[in-house]
Amino acid sequence: MAVIVNIPNAHDDNSQWNASGGYWDINVRTNDGYLFVGDITAAYTDTSGTPKSVVLKQNGAKVWAFGELSDTDADTKITITGNTRSENDLEVINNIPNTTATGTKGSGYYDASIQVTANEGYKITAAQVEFTNDYGYPDTKDLTISPDGKTASWEYDCADPGESFTLTGTTASEGTPELNVTNNITGNGVTEQHTFDGETATFTVTGQYSPNKVRFFDLKASYTNKAGTATKTPFVVQDLEYSQQATLTVTDIDPTKPVTLTGSYDNVVEISTNLSNCTANEDLPQYVKDGETVNVTLTANDGTEFDTEKSTPQFYYENASGYPQTQNLTISSDKKTATGSIQVNTNWKNFAVIGSAYPVTVVGEQYGAINVYLVTLDELAEFSGKRFFKETGTDPSTGAPIYENIDLGAYVNKIRRVYTNIGASSTDVIRCGNYNTGVSCHQPAQDKITLDFGTAVVPAHNEDNTDYESEVQIFLPFAGFVTLNADYAGKTIALQYVINVVTGNGVALLSCNGVVFQVEETEPSSEIIYLSPSTQVKTVGGDDWNEMLYYGLEPYIYCKWYESASNGRNNDRQTGILGDFRGFNVFDDVTPIHTAEILTEEQEMIYTALSDGVYIE
Repeated sequence: MAVIVNIPNAHDDNSQWNASGGYWDINVRTNDGYLFVGDITAAYTDTSGTPKSVVLKQNGAKVWAFGELSDTDADTKITITGNTRSENDLEVINNIPNTTATGTKGSGYYDASIQVTANEGYKITAAQVEFTNDYGYPDTKDLTISPDGKTASWEYDCADPGESFTLTGTTASEGTPELNVTNNITGNGVTEQHTFDGETATFTVTGQYSPNKVRFFDLKASYTNKAGTATKTPFVVQDLEYSQQATLTVTDIDPTKPVTLTGSYDNVVEISTNLSNCTANEDLPQYVKDGETVNVTLTANDGTEFDTEKSTPQFYYENASGYPQTQNLTISSDKKTATGSIQVNTNWKNFAVIGSAYPVTVVGEQYGAINVYLVTLDELAEFSGKRFFKETGTDPSTGAPIYENIDLGAYVNKIRRVYTNIGASSTDVIRCGNYNTGVSCHQPAQDKITLDFGTAVVPAHNEDNTDYESEVQIFLPFAGFVTLNADYAGKTIALQYVINVVTGNGVALLSCNGVVFQVEETEPSSEIIYLSPSTQVKTVGGDDWNEMLYYGLEPYIYCKWYESASNGRNNDRQTGILGDFRGFNVFDDVTPIHTAEILTEEQEMIYTALSDGVYIE
């Protein structure tokens, strides 16, 4: 079968079936003086009977489309579709409804012109073109609309004709009345467009400048509704990539009455914040106009306070000459708030509110110059993202951030997972030396945790002397089996763990009747595997990856006892004096025991005790 090319001003360029590879090698070229426009598509039915459509690749000059079509055979019918344009025409994407558009290159290298014609029964009410200028940056211009609205045109000598031109705008039915719109929005670089189809009126206001430099304020449309009532409605403003755009749609407008747009498009200063362990007042704006006063109140988080010996909250900015300037905030007597005001100038750059509060009680102070943080896995992941690079500035030519290659892991002594809940006190940020990473975390509430495992009775199986010959062990989490003195057989013992949060080490305390009788060292924690890339790969902290966790976390007593022979008593019979016997003995046939003062009842009690059995030392 053949390759059929259904593209004007294009032809097949020796497309062939590759028998060894089992695919069609497609090549389509434009005629001289023409370029491909949009996608070039190959449609065919594969060997399994499934219709397929494949977009061919194109070269940079857009004169050659090519591709390899698999699941085909030598008899597969392939149809190529697409479009072309003259190389002297512009690539125009027309998004203006009810119109047709053409564009041509001019005699100069950066010359371009566009013509738009309204369809029958319509007129053009607004038209703009988005294009790439001669410096390679996006740009937008308005087209000139003829008095009758039937055509719109544009010519420019600073456009890149090799890039696409996108038309946007609106049209209206010629039977629809025109709105009388007065644009009273103050400021430079504002364009207004509106449409009205007889029922719905849409207003679009677009700024020309970056939204972090110039912004809309208090945009409203004043009009008369169909009931004859004067109405004022605010616009909805959104940030675009390179500007701001405000839109408003109303359905109750009286087209015979004038419409007035009010508001302003003002230069602004953007306010950024760099805060640690504190928050700014909720009404702090993100942008302020030139000459306005910024009022700031910083509030320290619970458990923290501002400390001027470490840092003072301040305003920071670079003045019109590019020199850094600061203004300190005032800290309250209780060190819980910092306040300040400053009148801004739109010539400033990098305006910021900077402040840090510090934990009132810091775990680890008694251990020297260290910081101890209670962190989650998510916070560790965030720290790892900032660990090796620090942004030190921006490239003046490209604006790209400049990074310094560092390893904050060098400041980390150890990272340990402690296998119990650790209470948190105040919020904090991870600091490595004098570098604030900005990673939020918490301070531990205390440096020592006591875990109470409760009490248990040491088995006394025989309830006689043989129990003291038992072999008793107690399993302690993170320590294993330790020997327990058999003297405590039959007694209730208590177990507590005291854990040092800073080191991750601890002790197990065994007590009886409130008195500690045995102490064992434990390590109820483990190192976190956190490697540091260097010439010699090392670990943060240690490299002792013990697996004591898998021993178990529930303590218990293990006892090996010996059964007493004959229920714990000898079975021989002897005759003798009571004072000569030792140990446990049962007496019968006891000679009368009497004294002059003994009562009969007392005598019976002695006989009964001797017959039941007594222990004689």
